[in-house]
Amino acid sequence: MPANKSFKNWTLVLCVSAVMISLLFVDWRNKTTGISVPGSVDDSAIRTALRNIPVRDSAAEIWGKVVGEISKFRDTSVTPTMKNRGEGDIRQATLFVFNRPVSFSSDTFRTTMSGLYFRSDAGFLYSRFDKGLTARQAESMTMKSYNSILLYQSIFNGRCDFLNNNFKSPFELLYCTFRKPVNFLTRDTLSTKVSFEGNFFGAGLHFNNLDKFANLKRVAQERLQRNKTIGFQQIGSTVTIKDCEFHGKLDFSACEIMADGKLEFENNILPDTLDLSKFRAASLDLRGFRADTGAARICYLNLLDNRIANLNVEYHNYRLYFPPGTTDDQVSRTYQSLLKSVKDNGYNSSYEELDMEYRHVNATRHPLDSNSAAFTFIRKHISKTFAFNAWVIAEKMRPAHLWDTIQRTWWGYGYEKTKVLYWSLLIIFGFSIYNFYHYGQLLSVLNIENLNPSNIPENTSRNKRKALTYWYCLTYTSFLFFKISFEFKALNFGKRFVLILLVQYFVGLICSAFIVNLIFSR
Repeated sequence: MPANKSFKNWTLVLCVSAVMISLLFVDWRNKTTGISVPGSVDDSAIRTALRNIPVRDSAAEIWGKVVGEISKFRDTSVTPTMKNRGEGDIRQATLFVFNRPVSFSSDTFRTTMSGLYFRSDAGFLYSRFDKGLTARQAESMTMKSYNSILLYQSIFNGRCDFLNNNFKSPFELLYCTFRKPVNFLTRDTLSTKVSFEGNFFGAGLHFNNLDKFANLKRVAQERLQRNKTIGFQQIGSTVTIKDCEFHGKLDFSACEIMADGKLEFENNILPDTLDLSKFRAASLDLRGFRADTGAARICYLNLLDNRIANLNVEYHNYRLYFPPGTTDDQVSRTYQSLLKSVKDNGYNSSYEELDMEYRHVNATRHPLDSNSAAFTFIRKHISKTFAFNAWVIAEKMRPAHLWDTIQRTWWGYGYEKTKVLYWSLLIIFGFSIYNFYHYGQLLSVLNIENLNPSNIPENTSRNKRKALTYWYCLTYTSFLFFKISFEFKALNFGKRFVLILLVQYFVGLICSAFIVNLIFSR
């Protein structure tokens, strides 16, 4: 007996020591890794990456400019072998490489732009995209006619800005690679069709330039708004985004879909963040996004202060995101509005997932102050990691957070009621292990003759006797756990283990009530 007690004491000391070491040295904060985007490539890799670029224009013309006019912008040109799409012949074409930042301002683009490699930033500012030609231009240029202006199979290593341009003809951005953020903001209402298809956006696509001015002083922002340099992006035609892969933020904040406008998504990989704050539209369908099967990323969705009458979204692979400074009322309105949209569209599983998230956010939205005097003292005089882990434990023990954890773990806020069965079986197993070491004392409180180990024959082997004793103990625990009515006069209240027995009985009574609820709710 003394040896057994010493072993228990040493076990307790080791467990406490392990917990203290974890608090001091193990940092349990989530480690997030950035998205890896391919880096720069050399000219030989450019030839390989763009070898299937179709030759759409005559060899003497690029973007409506002759080679002599555009050569001042480029530093390098390579001549890969390219195959015409839809044709069997192969011909040589020039691929333009820009090693320095390029800014096209107040230019007119009338034809296809393809096979371009920008090693640094590129900007298209206050320019006109129009495939129409005057009679004089038609006489002086040999140009192929297309239904739209194309930017086709090109690579942008730096930032790319389409700001305050006029689109007088449909514009298509096809099979391009953008490794840095792309800004797209028209000067007036976007009234012509714009299509993004098969593109890779390594750092996001922004349909406004609000982020660019976010750090400016309020006076500067007001001046820019008065001059209409920044403001709502109005879409009065069809904007199609199809088969694109996004990383970073897809930003449609402060955009407005006009009466004749439409925003269409089809088979796109979800971005890291989808910002629809202050977005205005009669309807919006987000079913054109899918999770990346290789990464299984979660998309953070910002729906703050939007005015979307009918939002069609299946709430899988999404999490609502609220920027700092968001009030409780704004959070509640956003969740309630999205819950209604999901329910109206008949997405029951999405409704359950969103409602569980809403309850969890409500319980954890106002955590303990990690900069309070106690945590500051620990961080300064003991350990930063210990201070963080102590804060985590204190936060999880906060009543609202603790009750939320119980609700979520026990039965998923009522949406995962089958969890009650698994927890009940686990509790019975845990009680039976405890009862096995104190079975004699429990029988002295409530004796069940048929489950008394004294009924086991004396010639039974030691291992078999232990197994039969545990079986009796498990049956005894289950009987106690699921017993509806209890004869308290059969208890020996003079024994100290009577309290343990009553606790197990009342826990079983609670579990039985949840199981009955599960049965009748089906």
